[in-house]
Amino acid sequence: MKAKQTKNDHVLHDAWKCQRHQRTRSSVAMTPPNRGNSQRAEKKNVSPNLKEISEKEDLDTPEKVLLMKQRSSRVIKDVHDVCERNRESLAMVLSNMCAFGDPEAKAIVNEIVEEMAVKRGVKRSVEELVGDDTMSKYVACLRVPDWKLVLFQAIARVSSKTWQSVINITGLRRTGKSSLTPLLLNLNQIKAAKRMVFGACKEYMGVKKVAPPIQGFSVNLSSVVELIVREQRLHQLSSHALRLMMKLDGRPFWGRAQVLFGIVPRDGAVYSQQSAKSVYPLTIANCKEDRDNLKILFEDINHQKKILKEKGMTVDGRHYTVEFLIVLNYKTFVLLLVKKTNASFMLGGRGVSVEFCFICNAIRGCKCHDVAPDETCLDCLRSKCNIGRSTGIRDDLVFLLDEELCNIQLCALHMEMRNTEQLLASIGLLAYRVDSPSIGQCCLEKLWPRVISWRSHLSKEEVRSTVCYYKAEYPCQFNVWSNRTGNPSTP
Repeated sequence: MKAKQTKNDHVLHDAWKCQRHQRTRSSVAMTPPNRGNSQRAEKKNVSPNLKEISEKEDLDTPEKVLLMKQRSSRVIKDVHDVCERNRESLAMVLSNMCAFGDPEAKAIVNEIVEEMAVKRGVKRSVEELVGDDTMSKYVACLRVPDWKLVLFQAIARVSSKTWQSVINITGLRRTGKSSLTPLLLNLNQIKAAKRMVFGACKEYMGVKKVAPPIQGFSVNLSSVVELIVREQRLHQLSSHALRLMMKLDGRPFWGRAQVLFGIVPRDGAVYSQQSAKSVYPLTIANCKEDRDNLKILFEDINHQKKILKEKGMTVDGRHYTVEFLIVLNYKTFVLLLVKKTNASFMLGGRGVSVEFCFICNAIRGCKCHDVAPDETCLDCLRSKCNIGRSTGIRDDLVFLLDEELCNIQLCALHMEMRNTEQLLASIGLLAYRVDSPSIGQCCLEKLWPRVISWRSHLSKEEVRSTVCYYKAEYPCQFNVWSNRTGNPSTP
C-alpha cells in the first residue's frame, strides 16, 4: 500500500513540473520584445546589397570586388535553384519576355547593359555580351551591297589612293582584326568587285567594239529596250506598244570627232524627251559624221531594229511591240539620203544647179544658156513645177536607217537655227555687196529688238548691211528709219 502511494506522488510531481514549464513558455512568448534591441540585431544580421557595397568608400577596391562576387554568387545560386524547381532557365525566361514586349524584362536587360558599359566600356561590353555569330550578323546588316560601293566610287570619282586613305583613317575596312568594324571593302576587294560588276554589266548589255576601221563601242539594242521597259513598268507607264525615238549627234569632243547614236523613250518616266539624261547610248564612235562611217555604224543597228519590229520583245512573260521614230536635224537627214544610182550623190550640196529637195527633182538655180542670176530656163522651171506631179514623190533615194518617210521627224530647234543661219548669211551677203554694215545692223535690230542689240553679234561679212534688200522690199519703212536715225540711205 505504501509503495503504491509513493508512485502516485511521483506522477503528480511530474505533471506539475510540465504544467509549470508550459506556463513559463507562454508567458515568455506573450511578453513584447524590446524594439530598439531587435532593430539593432536585425540590422546587424542583414548583409549590404551590391549597390551599397559599391558605394562604400571605406572599402578598398579588391575588397569590394570580393564582396560583390560572393554576394552575386549566392543570389544567382538561389535564382538557379528557383529556375530548376520550375524546369526553366533564366536566359529563356528573360528572352521570351523581351521578345513578347514585356517592359520589365527589357528594363532589366537594358540596366544590365548600361551597368556593364559603365564598368567595362561600351565596345568591350557589346563584344562580350553579344555572341560572335550575332555580332557578325549585326555588322553584316550595317553593310551596303558591294555593287553600291562600286557605284559610289565610280560616281564620286574616288581614286584608289583616296579610297585607301579613307579606310585607313576610319578603320572600317574588312580585315581579320577584331578591333576594326568591317563595313567597307579594302582596295583589293573593291577592285575585284568592280571587275566582277563591270564584267556582268558588259555581258548583260552586250558591249562590243564596232566594225573596223572605226574605233568605238556599241551595245545590244534589245538589252537597252529591256531596261526601258523595266523602268517604265516601275513608274507605271508601261504599255504593250513601246514607242522609241532614235537620235544621231556628231560633234567634236575634247578635240576629237565623235558620233553618238542613242535611243529615247517617247513616254519618259523621269526626264523629258529633250533632256540629255533621257538618252540611252547605243553606239559611241571616234569618227567624223560622214556617210561612209555612218553606213558602217548603222549596219548592225538596222539588223537589230528589223528583228524587234517584226517579232517584238518579251520581258517577264509580257509581250511588247516596238515602234521606232527617227529624229534628226535637216543636215543629218540630207546626209543619210543616198541615191540608188549614185553613191556619191549629196542632196542639197554646194553649187547652184544641184537638187535640194527630197520630194521632187527641183534644182536650186539655173546656169543653163547663160541666163541672168534672177532668171531661169524652161527646163529648170519645169523641174520646180513638178512638185505635185501625178507620179508622186521621188523614189530614187534610200534612207540609211531603213525607215519610212512617215517615221522621220526633223528637230524643230535645229530647223529654227538652220533657218536663222541661212537668213543671216543671205543678209550678210547682200550687206557685204553694198558695203553698209551699220545700216544693216540697225535693220536687224528693228526686226528682232530682243535678240539683236546694238552691239554686233555677227561677223563683219554677215552683217555688212542689208540696205539694198530692205530698200527694195520695204521702201517706205526704210526711208522713215533713215530720216529718224540720220544715217545715209545709200552706201
